[in-house]
Amino acid sequence: MTCITFEESKAIRNELKTTFGKSVKFSVRRTFDMNVLNVSIMKSSIDLSVFNQGSQIGKGNGKMQGASAEAQAFLAKVKEIARNAPARAGGSEFFNNSDTMRGYSDSSYGIIVEVGKYNKSWESCGI
Repeated sequence: MTCITFEESKAIRNELKTTFGKSVKFSVRRTFDMNVLNVSIMKSSIDLSVFNQGSQIGKGNGKMQGASAEAQAFLAKVKEIARNAPARAGGSEFFNNSDTMRGYSDSSYGIIVEVGKYNKSWESCGI
């Protein structure tokens, strides 16, 4: 697994701001070893109350059980931006050639989308 650079995480942050404007507040940060990008949704008008504070979205089977169609489309767009924004800004393309059946890991970086953080919960703005 390679690392995500500061410039790539900044490109993701900027595209999220451009796409969603002031209606959604994000926290975009790299982990200390720069292998994983955390995108936390801190405030939105889309109802994400079905998720627990700090819960990671789409882990395991990738399903977002209990979420509305609007919330699922919103979260899919956030993931798409996290994967493709660095390449659109002139950085490297996201890739995932991992094979879990053989225990082989080869991806550009990991992406975690979460609702709120462990120490600060998600806020609704106008549901």
